[in-house]
Amino acid sequence: MLRRLVAYLSGWSSGGAGRAAAILVVANLGAVVVAWAGWGLFLLPAFYDARVLPAIVMWTFAVVVSMTLLWTLGFWGTVATRGVGHGEHLAAYSPGTALGLGLLRWALQIVMIGGVFAAAVFVTVDGRWWHLFGTAEIRSLPARVAAMPVPDDWELTASEKGDDGGNHHPNMRHWLTYDVPAAYGFADLRAWLASPDWSESPRGPSFGAIRVVRCDAEQQECRAQLVPPAGAEPEYFVYVQRSDPSPYDPEVAEVDVQVTYRQYVEPDWEVDAEVVARSRSMPVPADWIRYDEGASDSDSGESFSRSFGVPESFTPADLEAWLTGPGFTAPVAGEPFGAITLDECRSYDGGRHRCDATVDASWYTDAYAMERASAWVEATLDTTDHTVRVSFRRADRS
Repeated sequence: MLRRLVAYLSGWSSGGAGRAAAILVVANLGAVVVAWAGWGLFLLPAFYDARVLPAIVMWTFAVVVSMTLLWTLGFWGTVATRGVGHGEHLAAYSPGTALGLGLLRWALQIVMIGGVFAAAVFVTVDGRWWHLFGTAEIRSLPARVAAMPVPDDWELTASEKGDDGGNHHPNMRHWLTYDVPAAYGFADLRAWLASPDWSESPRGPSFGAIRVVRCDAEQQECRAQLVPPAGAEPEYFVYVQRSDPSPYDPEVAEVDVQVTYRQYVEPDWEVDAEVVARSRSMPVPADWIRYDEGASDSDSGESFSRSFGVPESFTPADLEAWLTGPGFTAPVAGEPFGAITLDECRSYDGGRHRCDATVDASWYTDAYAMERASAWVEATLDTTDHTVRVSFRRADRS
């Protein structure tokens, strides 16, 4: 097949000037189209964790195709007759036509070489379309960052922007570092995040209403979300961390601020959809703010976990009351999760309190006539950063 193509291209100037020009256009731009089609192919999820093989394929394609086209069609820089490259291909034409075809060939080959090698680079770095063109949210993020209600006595010392480390969906992150008065403590930082100035700025455009998800006093950090429209998932996030003054400048502390946009796309959880739906049907209190979800599949079964920020006043007793309350069988809205039985609760070092419960309807008799349960609920409260992680686990009955 390749020999036939080379033989056909080698006679590109054996017909009229129009046929020669058409072959030049199709051959060179066709190579670019095929290269970028390969880039699109290698964006499929099957290649998310295998970037070396696509890179090798694309660089090999770029080198082989560009060299083949240059060899068979000639190029501007070769020994020329009448001032045009590769004169043996153009000798049959008048000087003006030959010059025109030579210039067309030169321009198209510049496009071809740039196009196929750019596709190879994009595949190698796992480049996506929004890296080139952005999205409305990415383009508007700098204006949103500029609308943060930064106190007057904060001094910006460093700023940077880039992606948040995830290439599969549009995202962008802005990092900002401020020098603040040493007296500005962690309590002040939390109060700043809770300020109404985020949604109603007295200085002009506002950032938007945010809600604090969780804070860790020991690490002096807080995470917050821009409140999304009803029924939508959060896509804008704010992370702040305070650092104590250094011995070299005891009058100044430091605050790092990260503002992130991350488009929400429902992941392929790789567990049964019923496990995901059942976990999400748990009766989550209105003042819990979800910030993370995750799935796990193993030989012992499947699980789906959700993490929430909870009020600082939430205690282990509140966790147990939630698990034994009526919400699992008689929720305020939606389908009931189903009755569960609290098995045990236990406290651990580090401020963690974990409870395990059995799903009542999951009991069955195994092949050895033993009564077993196939589904459980696990809930862990971390009183340090005021979070609760809730998991629904379903074992494999086989």
